[in-house]
Amino acid sequence: MSNEIYQGTSGAVAKVSGNLAAAAIPEVWRRKALLARYAKSWCYSRVLHVDEVVRQMGDIVHIRTLPSVTVNDVGSTNGSVTNQALSYTDTTLTVNKWKEATIDVVDKANAQAIVDILSDFSQQFGAAIAQQQDVDLFTLVAALTTNTVGSTTAGQEEQLSDELILGAIQLLDDLNVPEDDRSWFLPPVARKQLLRLDKFSLAYATGINAAAVQGYAKNQNMGEAGSQRKPLGELYGIPVMISSKIATSGNIRQAGLIHKECLAAATQKNFRIEKLARVRKSTPISGDVLYGVATIRDNHGVLVNLKSS
Repeated sequence: MSNEIYQGTSGAVAKVSGNLAAAAIPEVWRRKALLARYAKSWCYSRVLHVDEVVRQMGDIVHIRTLPSVTVNDVGSTNGSVTNQALSYTDTTLTVNKWKEATIDVVDKANAQAIVDILSDFSQQFGAAIAQQQDVDLFTLVAALTTNTVGSTTAGQEEQLSDELILGAIQLLDDLNVPEDDRSWFLPPVARKQLLRLDKFSLAYATGINAAAVQGYAKNQNMGEAGSQRKPLGELYGIPVMISSKIATSGNIRQAGLIHKECLAAATQKNFRIEKLARVRKSTPISGDVLYGVATIRDNHGVLVNLKSS
């Protein structure tokens, strides 16, 4: 399209260039701003919650674990028994993470903007803080010591495979960890690694047609946990959660197979958004939450070390 406008005159044509006409061309702004992207919060909702005991007072939560009882033979001659000295295992969770997100909106900007600045930024706070809570829990997953699979030796890093998956499951099975309330927490690269394997992608093996697999592979989030209709919705009956916030150490992504009681979280002050005191011609808007996380039963989780590519 031409960038020039011609204006008729008597015996001549005057040219009005696009630059000169710019002042007459209106600019149009879309009234709704696109949302910033945050990693979906998966982990925080799938661990043990002890919120009920900290919402009123206290910053340390004591969580007791029952010991195992040993079964012994009764003495056949005198009916003797073996007394056992048992005690609870006490694990503490400290509520010590006070997280906030604050913006300061200048009055002029808020008055002249076509979008609702306060509304747009306020709704981002919850997603950003929820993402941070998952980051804190994934840090604990990376520190698990009882059960690990996958090499961390340089040059010998492993991609997610059937062998690693079944090996991690067996570790929990051998420790009698309940099959209910287990979850996989995997980085996005794990999806690529698994979908390269026929077992997890071909229609005859999964019962899912190729179009569904191809379309879903482009999706950045897992959707509803445990969905049978989506590749990686479950791995051997265990829901899969994909998060870009899985911890990284060198060339290793530190994924996990986690039972609900492996990790715990406690929220003392629920997330809230409030306007802070005005000290100048601007409005401070702040969101904050007070919570804590801890490893409760280290042997109820498996650290799955994966190659980062």
